[in-house]
Amino acid sequence: MNKKLLFCIICLVSYASAQAFTHSLDSIVTYDNDQWSKNTFSYNDDLSVAAYTTFTKVDGKWVQQQHTAFRRDAAGNDTAIVVSTAGNTLKHIYNYDTQGRIVNITTYKIVGTAAIDSAKTDYAYNSTGNIAWEEQYIMINGTWTRTIKHEYTYNTNDLVSEQLNYSSNQNENAWKYQTRSLYEYDTELNLIKETYQYYLINAWFDSFTLSYTYNEDSQLQSVTKTIFDDFEAVWKLTDSITYTYTTVGDLAQTRYYQYSDGWYEAGNDTYTYTTTATDQCAGYSFAQTLYDDTPHSYTLTQVAAYKGSTLQYRCTYHYTAFAPTDIAQTHNDTPLIYAHDGRIAASEPLRIYTLTGIDVTALNGSLKGVYIVKTATKTLKMFVK
Repeated sequence: MNKKLLFCIICLVSYASAQAFTHSLDSIVTYDNDQWSKNTFSYNDDLSVAAYTTFTKVDGKWVQQQHTAFRRDAAGNDTAIVVSTAGNTLKHIYNYDTQGRIVNITTYKIVGTAAIDSAKTDYAYNSTGNIAWEEQYIMINGTWTRTIKHEYTYNTNDLVSEQLNYSSNQNENAWKYQTRSLYEYDTELNLIKETYQYYLINAWFDSFTLSYTYNEDSQLQSVTKTIFDDFEAVWKLTDSITYTYTTVGDLAQTRYYQYSDGWYEAGNDTYTYTTTATDQCAGYSFAQTLYDDTPHSYTLTQVAAYKGSTLQYRCTYHYTAFAPTDIAQTHNDTPLIYAHDGRIAASEPLRIYTLTGIDVTALNGSLKGVYIVKTATKTLKMFVK
C-alpha cells in the first residue's frame, strides 16, 4: 500500500470515528518528508462534520488550500457539498427519491453569485432497488453532453453479474459499448473472479481477469491478475497481492508479487499495532468507552509507518471532549454512518461491500464510489468520494 495513502487512512479514521461518538476532532497536523499540512474541522449540533479546511505550511505560515462544507437532510443524507480552492468553487447538489435513494448529483461552478451548470450524474434503479444504471454528463456550450454510462445486471442473489461501460458517440448523440466486467461468486457469495473485456468490431474480446481467494473468516487472502495475450491467444499470469491478518482480524501484512517464468516478491507492507503517545500517533483505528463512569476516556490503536528503520510519519491530534447527552444516546440507538474522504465510519460495527458483493471492509479508508454498508441494525447504500 502506498505509504502516503496509508497515512491518510490512519488520520481520517480517527477523526471520523471520533465525531461519530462523543468527541470531535479539532485538527490533524501532519509532517511528511519535511512538509507540514493541517486539516481543521467544524461540527453541527448533532456532532456531524459541518466543514473541514486543508492548509499547508509555507515559509512558517499556514496557507489555506481547500475548504469543504456539507449540508445534510434530517436523515443524514448529503444534500450539498461545496468545495472551494484558491481559484475555483464547485457546489455538488444531491437529490433523492421518496425511498431515500440518490437519483441525481449536479455540480455547479460558482462564479460570483451565479451557479453555472458544470456536470451531473443520473441514477436509475430496478424493481429490486438495485442501481440499474448511472449516466454522467458535462455541460458544453449550454448542452448536457454524454461522457460515461455504467449499466448493471444482477444475479438471483442481487449481486452484480455484469457491468456494461459505455462511452459517448458524439456524432450520433448516443451511447456506445466500450468495456464490460463479468463477475463470478462462490457458494458463500464471495466474489471469486472478474473478467474484463473490450468491445471491437461488434464483438467482445478478453482483456484480463482478477481472481480472488479468501480465508476461513471470509477475509480477502489474495488477488491474482492474468492478461490475455492476443498474439499468442493464451492467458498469462502477471502479478498478485496476498493479505495476512492478526489473530484479532487486523491486516498484518500485504505482499506484492510479479510473474516472470515464476513468482518473485516485488515488495511488502507490514503493519505493527501498538498504543503510544498521541504526539507520535499514526492511529489506525479509534475506539472509545461509551456511557460508563469515564465517558471521555479513549484509546488509539496505532500503526507505525516505517521507511527502513526510520518512522516516516507522525501526526498530532487536538480534540474537544463532549459530555454524554441524549443526542449521544440517540447516536447509540440509531447508528450514525458517515462517508468522507475515502472512509466510511459508523457508531457500531460495520461491514462494507461493493455493488458486486465484495467485502472491502479491510480496505476502508481508500474507498471511492458506491458501496453497501451493513451494521447490526441498518443496511444502506453510500457514495464515497
